[in-house]
Amino acid sequence: MTGFREQFRAAVREGLARAGESPLVTEADLEFLPAPVARHLRRCGAVGRPRVRNLRARFTGEFRSGLKGAWMHFQAEQYDFFDAPARFFLMRASRFGLPIHALHLFRGPGASFRVKLAGLFPVVDAVGPELEQSETVTFFNDLCVLAPAALIDRHRIAWEEAGPSAARATFTHQGRSISALLSFNASGDLAGFSSGDRYLSADGRTFKSVPWSTPVQDYRDFAGRRAPACGEAIWHLTGGEYCYGRFRLAGLEYNVRNLIE
Repeated sequence: MTGFREQFRAAVREGLARAGESPLVTEADLEFLPAPVARHLRRCGAVGRPRVRNLRARFTGEFRSGLKGAWMHFQAEQYDFFDAPARFFLMRASRFGLPIHALHLFRGPGASFRVKLAGLFPVVDAVGPELEQSETVTFFNDLCVLAPAALIDRHRIAWEEAGPSAARATFTHQGRSISALLSFNASGDLAGFSSGDRYLSADGRTFKSVPWSTPVQDYRDFAGRRAPACGEAIWHLTGGEYCYGRFRLAGLEYNVRNLIE
């Protein structure tokens, strides 16, 4: 685990070294957003609070590999940076009594995803354009679900109306554009995120484009802002849905200044 944790901490420190100001989000910042998105930002407590530069999240949950795979419990820590888009995700789990460690690094034009068994044996070592696109979708998903105040970014995000309770967004980073549909419930909370721009890979070498969604629920207060405490990650295969991850948000902090050891 030491190698992954050291890489994770080094990447986070690099992101935290970029000092920046956080002016308050105003009603004027919401004027260009589709109505359901603007309503969601108001409900989440974005208006009148500082813009989100970064976040730290902690998760517990279960994941599995394959439709018939056994569910494995996991704990994870994650940092996202929104000034220069980056996402660092470190997870630990166990299978048959052996520890499993996974590390996602997404920054600049590149991305990597690696998994090791017992801290020694590589299971997945993924890089390349399909992973970079997939991680771009995942980063934008984090932005929508965990840091909706950052949706006021006019430079990277373009919006299309999609009815009274939905909106389509196109997010552009490093010359790559991905799109997603955001759906909202009757209360105005984000209920789901779906995209057709992500790739499924079991081994990190072969990739297949498969629709992906993350329904969320159970909104609670985190650091003075509302966020969903529960969510799922689902692949929509030709033969039906494949839920491979269940997430519970254990902690969420915004505009972090120091690495929490």
